[in-house]
Amino acid sequence: MNTRSGSRAALCCFCLVAALLAGCSTSTSPTSGTPSGSPGILTVSPSQPSISDIPQSLSFSGSNFEQGLVGAMTRPGGTVVSLSASDIRNVTTTSFQVNLTLDVVGDYQLQVKNPSGLSSSPFTIPVRPAAQGSLTLNSVSPATVLTSSQQQAIFVTGSNFDSTLEAIIIAPDSSQSFYTSASMAGLTSTSFGLNAVFDKVGFYTLTVRNGSNSTSNLLTIEARRSF
Repeated sequence: MNTRSGSRAALCCFCLVAALLAGCSTSTSPTSGTPSGSPGILTVSPSQPSISDIPQSLSFSGSNFEQGLVGAMTRPGGTVVSLSASDIRNVTTTSFQVNLTLDVVGDYQLQVKNPSGLSSSPFTIPVRPAAQGSLTLNSVSPATVLTSSQQQAIFVTGSNFDSTLEAIIIAPDSSQSFYTSASMAGLTSTSFGLNAVFDKVGFYTLTVRNGSNSTSNLLTIEARRSF
């Protein structure tokens, strides 16, 4: 009886060890997907920019962006446009801005890369013809000004402006200034003049909206240090 019991115990121990070894030797398949810490673009504003021959300021949000971010945009025809670190502005860990020329209808693909070498997945920017009657900004002049505490005149062109128009200028520190149609000079359906203060170095963004809550695309004004 003792010999038989010992044999059974040895057999049980052998089975347990074999099971443990089998569990330890189980291979783990490599994980797929974007490496941890890679930059990722989640959204763009405006979400569907209109076709335009004028460069448009687009704001992107996501994660893991680093200073020195570079990128590449693939146009609908397959041409690739490189974006240097100086082209990509106001970089934070969760957002950045860039001026892009979207002059043909189609899907553009934007991919960015951190200085560490990690790249994002391609992000699609759909570009469609402007809807009939949509509020649109085409250009602002001058697009570059010198910083000053005094008001400076800018001239804006676009389409579908009306008497309910309001302009919003966002400074580099994210502070906002609002200008009603009453403060605009020579307002027509396609243009207006405006006196605004650009007293901070960096990029200002201009957008307009009207009484029907239609909001335009963004344009950028660069304010450079005056010496």
